[in-house]
Amino acid sequence: AVLVDNAAAPSFASRMRVAEIVAHEVAHQWFGNLITPYYWNDLWVAEGSATYFSYLAVDQATQLGFNYYSTFFFAEETLPALNADELLSTSPVYHNVSTPAQARSAFDISSYSKGGSFIRHLVPQLTSANAIWTNLRSAFGQNAGSMTSQQYLDALSTTTISFDNSLGDQNQAYIFKPTMPVFNVSVNNASGVLTGTMMSYSNFYAHTYNDTTASWLMPLKIQTPSSLITLPSLTATSRSAAMTTIPQTAWYKANSDGSSYFRTQYPISNWQNLIAAIAAGTATTLTANDKAGLISDAFSWAEIGQLPYSIVIGLLNATLKETEQNYVVWRTALSELQTLRGLVQDSSCDGNFDSMV
Repeated sequence: AVLVDNAAAPSFASRMRVAEIVAHEVAHQWFGNLITPYYWNDLWVAEGSATYFSYLAVDQATQLGFNYYSTFFFAEETLPALNADELLSTSPVYHNVSTPAQARSAFDISSYSKGGSFIRHLVPQLTSANAIWTNLRSAFGQNAGSMTSQQYLDALSTTTISFDNSLGDQNQAYIFKPTMPVFNVSVNNASGVLTGTMMSYSNFYAHTYNDTTASWLMPLKIQTPSSLITLPSLTATSRSAAMTTIPQTAWYKANSDGSSYFRTQYPISNWQNLIAAIAAGTATTLTANDKAGLISDAFSWAEIGQLPYSIVIGLLNATLKETEQNYVVWRTALSELQTLRGLVQDSSCDGNFDSMV
């Protein structure tokens, strides 16, 4: 990576990239040196942690006037990790390593971005905002030397090291399983009751799922036009539940602010309601991360034939207006459009794509 930019006026992105790299490497004094991954399988203990905490460090060190961590981490780390998790080539955060070649391949997006995104997903589940620091101090004091993935997971989940900690147990799939969970929403048209179902895909692109034992813990925060609804988490033993009643004319957005690690699918009617509200400028409770997450989810479902591209185009038209200035939204949209451009290039759709863009 470039640590010196000889340009007369280095860009903001260039300067921030340098800051992230320095912060990442400094974080390795704790995650990598003080606590070393027990084996190459556990590489995320060092790399995922350094990725997550580097964004927090840059935010504190630069004092930019906005929250650097909340602005950039979701778009730069979480969404790319979700995209990678859809591929058949995806690997768990915990790698199976028995050869030097496998050790080298462990330095991948799963260890860095998904590992860091898992910590971001875990922190809101703890007892307080500062609990992560208490947990880490305990882990550093008791395990200086090396830690396995399971030890680190348990250490992050509680203030004491406990191998039977329920929070750590229920989050194991995020570390030890490939791919990610999906939250599938359905609404009873008569009663307006929203029902959510957690699915664990074995092959995202083939739209097949058969893992009913994976221990995902899915925190649910549903954003509506007027309020944020916090619902009981779905777990391996409670994978579907009638959760709340939503007015039929209202939109709703699961995984508020993209704080947890999963994809969401909605009925067509809710996609349409979301698009209409965003286009009208009335979806004021949606954050930039919410809009970016909707764009990313919509493209992913369209790519496997589970959502019409008319919904994707409508969402882009509603979101990418001249008044939209947020980097996260534009970065996500342009990244997804670049992927779609590669899929239709030199095909009969090529000209239509250029006209749309």
